Amino acid sequence: MQILSLRNLWMIPVPRIKYEICKFVLSRLSYVERLKASSARREKPYTIHMRTTLNNTLLFTAIFFALTALGHSNQAYISIMALMGLGFPLFFAWQTGSWAEMGFTRHNAIPALGWGLAAGLLSALAGLWAVNRWTLTDNWGMELLVGLPIWALLAVPFQEFFFRAYLQTRLALLLGKTTGLLLTVIIFTLWHSLLPIFGPGSGSTFPMNTWQGLAGTLLAAIAYSAIFQRTGSILAPWLAHTIAGIVFILVGAASMIPPN
Repeated sequence: MQILSLRNLWMIPVPRIKYEICKFVLSRLSYVERLKASSARREKPYTIHMRTTLNNTLLFTAIFFALTALGHSNQAYISIMALMGLGFPLFFAWQTGSWAEMGFTRHNAIPALGWGLAAGLLSALAGLWAVNRWTLTDNWGMELLVGLPIWALLAVPFQEFFFRAYLQTRLALLLGKTTGLLLTVIIFTLWHSLLPIFGPGSGSTFPMNTWQGLAGTLLAAIAYSAIFQRTGSILAPWLAHTIAGIVFILVGAASMIPPN
């Protein structure tokens, strides 16, 4: 094996050294550029996906709110809004294959039922405090017979599917779980204040436009979003919201029977 000495190094032609150095530097630069290009190719689709997710989330939430606002002039828009809240999250989960991510899963079903029961009782107490009514309504049996299936199978699912399964999971993906939860709570509460179902002549005597009504709704929203995030199951807020609704029906704060 030939050992490179200072004498041998001295004898290497200078142009040859320059050539080897330039070749090495260019090869390193080429490697770095390839890494950057590869990174850009990986990041670009992800960035586009996140931007699309944000735009779609804002769009569908705006449509949901617009239909609610239009419901003040025509009740048909409320029906359309409810169908959107019920059907759109299911279609989105089917299209994207994100059933489990959106809480449509059997995983954690038992803990979800336990958390749903606890949060339901808590939100019901907050609601009773807001309406300041603690006794059963006179025709509570008929109210419950008519109102329970409507509340449990339509009124609650369209809210929980849209706000928890769709909106909260999208916001958590974009902004993180804590921020997504807080924003969902605020949006859910604001949406309730926009509903045309509170006040004189409506089916609900819940004082939504008072500070007690807002506080009660805010506490319930925190409970629903928190147990959804903890369990990852839509069953938890679905059950909790249903329990709160049953209590409102029993005390006459919410009626599903059309007025005569």
